[in-house]
Amino acid sequence: MAKRGGNLHQTRIRKIDGRIGDLRDELQMALGLKDEQIAINQTTRHIIIKGWKKAEVDKFLEERRF
Repeated sequence: MAKRGGNLHQTRIRKIDGRIGDLRDELQMALGLKDEQIAINQTTRHIIIKGWKKAEVDKFLEERRF
């Protein structure tokens, strides 16, 4: 997802059921992200990652059979 005229790149994970905090922690460890690079929007239950990380997130989720 690109915002701000295309210079803000984000990867958004939607439609999450269960423990969203645990998923964020596992993603952070697997992708080697810092705390400020990954966030949870509690209202919409989305995980937002700075940068385009779709391929890495897809691989992570496929390994865990999502």
